[in-house]
Formats: sequence, structure tokens, C-alpha cells
Amino acid sequence: MQLKKTAVIAAALIGSGLLAACDGTDLNPNTTVINIGTTGGTGGGTTGGTTGGTTGGTTTGGTDPNAPAANALRGSIGTGVGTTSVGTGLMDPFSIATYFALSGFNNTTSVVGRIDTTGYPVTGTTGLAGTFTAPAVWPPATATDATSLPVPSTIVSTSYIGAFDPAVTRANAWTAGWTVRVNGNEDVWRFFGGTAGTALAGASVPVADGNCPVGTTRVNDFVTLFGPLSRDETSLFGGTAATGNYDVCRLPARFGAAGTLTLTNDNVYEIEADSFPGAVIGNGDLQRTAVGYAETPSVLSIEPGTLLYASGRSALVIGRGAQIIANGTAAAPIVLTSRAQIANRFDGSSATSTDAPAGGWAGLALLGRAPDSQCAGTPPTSFDSCDVLIEGNVGRYGGNSPNDSSGSLRYVIVRSTGSIIAEGNELQGITAGGVGRGTTIDYVQVHRSNDDGIEFFGGNAFATHMVFTGAQDDSIDLDNGFTGGVQFALVIQENDLPNSGFEMDGRFARTPITFPLFANITVLGPSNRPLPAAGDRLGMLAREGMRFSINNTIITGDFPFGCIDIDDNDGNATVENTFNRVNEAGGSSTTGGPHLLFRNVIADCSAVNFRENDEVPPAP
Repeated sequence: MQLKKTAVIAAALIGSGLLAACDGTDLNPNTTVINIGTTGGTGGGTTGGTTGGTTGGTTTGGTDPNAPAANALRGSIGTGVGTTSVGTGLMDPFSIATYFALSGFNNTTSVVGRIDTTGYPVTGTTGLAGTFTAPAVWPPATATDATSLPVPSTIVSTSYIGAFDPAVTRANAWTAGWTVRVNGNEDVWRFFGGTAGTALAGASVPVADGNCPVGTTRVNDFVTLFGPLSRDETSLFGGTAATGNYDVCRLPARFGAAGTLTLTNDNVYEIEADSFPGAVIGNGDLQRTAVGYAETPSVLSIEPGTLLYASGRSALVIGRGAQIIANGTAAAPIVLTSRAQIANRFDGSSATSTDAPAGGWAGLALLGRAPDSQCAGTPPTSFDSCDVLIEGNVGRYGGNSPNDSSGSLRYVIVRSTGSIIAEGNELQGITAGGVGRGTTIDYVQVHRSNDDGIEFFGGNAFATHMVFTGAQDDSIDLDNGFTGGVQFALVIQENDLPNSGFEMDGRFARTPITFPLFANITVLGPSNRPLPAAGDRLGMLAREGMRFSINNTIITGDFPFGCIDIDDNDGNATVENTFNRVNEAGGSSTTGGPHLLFRNVIADCSAVNFRENDEVPPAP
């Protein structure tokens, strides 16, 4: 049955002339090469002959105003000669390489010479034009197993491919000023005196006056715990500010009151050392039948420029019914980091890096009340009693409130996370369980997570202006019927440890089916990756009958197992295969369907663009 379907689709492709134009299908799967014959853009920069292969780009050229600083994080870009890796299992219903090259999809442009090794467009480049039209609702109404909701105003139409507008210089890009190392800066937390509307609005030097916000307890002062501010190895504390001090205040193990706990930026805050689960806001993290469970409207409010740190298994957990309002600014971002990272920065020793490794604390968990496909029942008959234990075991989430709000994260940096709670059971940088459409996640960086950068379990939130650097597993992971999306994201996998840029799972025979909307994302492989011994090592992995719409996106670099891998059957013996989503809601194999869509997507990897035929045959 499966092979007959393959033959029919292949014939349709031949009839349309696509097969003759593309050198790879399941009838001839070993010779697929995309991006042949393209040339790079004009202008200076370092991509092309050195990191981008032999086609396009230059190694000299004029001064590039978009050139990254010497200490900026760098990824790698493809050579324009990636092939298709063919496995030994059942062939896809039709070749992903052929599907990717459908007429009008604009998916076969090399990035060689067009972007640099930090993802920014090279000055004067061409070939990155493509239109993305933001939908009014998501998911489409034809996905009847999920609720179509209005798309937030942060999702916008664009006319370019990748995370960055080629018309905007690096100095004015949306990452400028607040991110860690993307633009060359080594750190971001400093003295934010004069920040309007905060405790430091009228201050010229930080002062440890012995006072902590109501609901927190004083631990000590910063100088006693970490050393004088003048020892800052990143030199962000200078002048009279370097003579100051901060009170260090500890968050409660649980803030469960119906009210607001405000963290002012004239103090530094500690999440109790190596305590599990750490600091919990609200009472909705408990099991619904547990004593004390309540969706209490507790709010954690954090002023711009505030620093929080933790260690060991401690996490910051926002329970169902509670919210975090962490609205920093580009000039004064909010930072959540490990105690080790702060200690290294102020220890006065150049032998310890100020950029501490991953795994120093557990991470940030948002536990919302939106639907999740792992609720009771197969498929679930009701989400009202949904009670899913989040990965990392820090609490439970889920419900029947798709418009739920877990609060707002804006200009927030989460770094050095992912301590092991149990083997194979870690929090991510941000772990989002059942997070609803009313939540704002905008201008957020996750730096050096020991597991994923962000993982969405169910829910339908949208995240925009995201930066993922140095994740040691996947950068963007989604599962359990997630029906939100991401626009404007930069992924830089900086070493040999990470798995995939995207990992996406649908969960067979469960509703809703995972259905993300992605637009304007740039995924860069590690700049120097040895031969991997284990793991997926893919630019994008999609499986378990999921749907997706991926627009105006670049996946490039050293992903030895492939830029893109769609696992079709994956051991499932039903018809819920991922490629079958092409034919849903009026789509077809020759036009692409609204439920499985690549549009204006560049897959340009150094060795393998597509990983084919690694699926398990279905039962007869």
C-alpha cells in the first residue's frame, strides 16, 4: 500500500515537470543536491571561501558595517553542496527533497556569501527576499482538533528570509545591546541607576541598606558574598558605581498569596541554594487533588535591570493561575543566571571564565492552564481535569483555558541552566507547560542550557525575538500538541554537544496535534563539530504525525545527519504519518498543503540537506 502511494505521487511529479527539474526523488534518492550553481552576494565579510565553501562570498572585500565583533558567538554556514542521506527503512510517501523543491516555494537558494557566521546578512547581499503574510488566527480552522485563536500583534508580515532584515545594520538589529555575546558583549548585568520607574531611578551608586522587599529575606550583602564590584572582570561596573554594594535577598520557597511580590532592581535576588523545586509562585503547581491546590492569582513582578541567581536543583516556577511580569528593556534587561556565573565574574581571577558552563541551576518553568495532548484519555475527552507532570518534576500544568496568561517576559536573559534533577529529567532554559495565548514572550535569550533552549509542552503561546546560544540538546523543542509558534529567532549551536535546532513531536492518536507556525528563524550549526558519537545532530527533526508551517527560515551549517529530517511512520502503524498532512484540507503533493508547509526556506548544510528513508514500515 505504501509503495503504491509512492509510485502515484512520483507519477504526478513527473507529469508536472518537477521530477525532471529535480535530480532526486525516491526513484533516484542518492543524487539529490540542492543549491547548485548559486553565487554569493556582493560586499565584504568573511563568509564564502573560508566558512561557506567555494561558491560565492569573498574572504576580503571592503569594510562590512555588519561584521561581528571578534568575541561574538559564531556558528557555521553551509557550502551549497549538501546531499541526501538515505537510510534503510521504508521510503517516504514521496521524497522530502522533491517536496522541498516544489515550484513557487523559493526553497533552493544557497546562503553562501549571503549571511555571516553569526547569522547576519552580509552587506549588499541579494537572494534573501521572500514574503511571509502573518495569519489572523492560528492554527487554521481546518485543523479541527485545535482551537483557532487570534494571532498576537507581535507576529508580523515580512519580506525577507531569516531572522534579520538585510536593510538593518547589526548596530540597529533587534539583538543589539541586550543579548549575551551575540554582538560581542561578554555580559549584560551592571548598575542601572537612573532607570525610570524603578528603585534605582534616582541613584548614582548602589547601596546595601539592609532592606529587602516584603516577602523576601536578607541573606547578606553582595560584596561579602562575591567580592567588591570593582573586581568585575567584564568592566561593566566602573566609576563611583564600582564602590557600591547590593543587598542580597532570598525569594521564599513559595509565594502563594493573592497579590504581588515585587523584586526591585536595587537588590540582587537568590533562589534558595540547591533546594527542590526552588521558588514557586502560586499554588497551581500542585496536583489538582492535593491539599493546598489553588489557582491563586499570585504575581512575581521584576523591575528592569534586576539580577536573580540560583544553584543546584533550584528553579523558578510559575504555577497555574500565577504570573510573572518580567519586563526589562533593551537598556536594562532582566538576568536569571547561576551562582557560579556571578562568582566567576567577581572572583578577581582571569583563569575562571565569566561565561559559566551550563547546568548551574535548574531553570525557569511556566506552568499554564492551556490544553495539552497528554491529558487523560486517548484522545482526551476533556481538558478540564488536565494534570500533567512537567519534565523536571517541578509541578503540574494543563487545563481548558487556551487564552490563559502566565504573564510577560520581555528583555529577559536565562543562562547556565539545566542541572540534572534525575538522569534524563532536566528542566530546559525555559520549560513551558500548557502556556496559553495570553502570555507574552518577546526579546528573550537562553544562553548555555544543559538541555533544550526552550521546550513547549502543549499550550499555544507565541514567542518572538528569541536567541538561543550554546544549548546542549535542542534549541527549540515542542511536543504534546503545541499549537503556537515562533517568529524572529536566532539559533547558534556553538560546540559539538547539541542535537537539533528544532525537535518537534506530534504524539500519535492524541489531540490536539502539534501544529507550530514558524517564521524568520536562522539556525546555525556549530562552527567546529567533530564527528558525533550519538544524538540526532539535525537542523530540524519533525515526527509523529505533526503538522507545521515554516516560513522565511534558514537552516544551515554543520548538521552531519541532515538539515531537515521528517520521520514519517516512526513505529506507528496508522495513517497518521507526517507527510500525509500535505493532503489535508485541500492540499496536494504538487502544491503543498496548508498543514505541512515549507515556504521561502533555505536548507543549506555542509554535508547533508535531507535525511531520508529512516522510518519503520507500518504493519500490513
